[in-house]
Amino acid sequence: MQRNKFGDPQPANFTEMIEALDERNADASDVWASVDIGDDGGWYATVQHSDDGEHIFETVEYPGAKTELLKDLKTAGIEVI
Repeated sequence: MQRNKFGDPQPANFTEMIEALDERNADASDVWASVDIGDDGGWYATVQHSDDGEHIFETVEYPGAKTELLKDLKTAGIEVI
């Protein structure tokens, strides 16, 4: 799994999303995701705790594949708002 400059996980698929949730002691039922377009034209998700908005992780950019990102989030059990 990739990591940002602070060492935070940046998952690239649903398996890594589940691992990142586990690493950050978060449950998929307690988080939500927002999806945005990145600087390179790909799509990424920011996942936050639903109670307090605590940042959990940001995914890598999915190159031009918003549907793949949404599918991975759904498979990982993460709600997109």
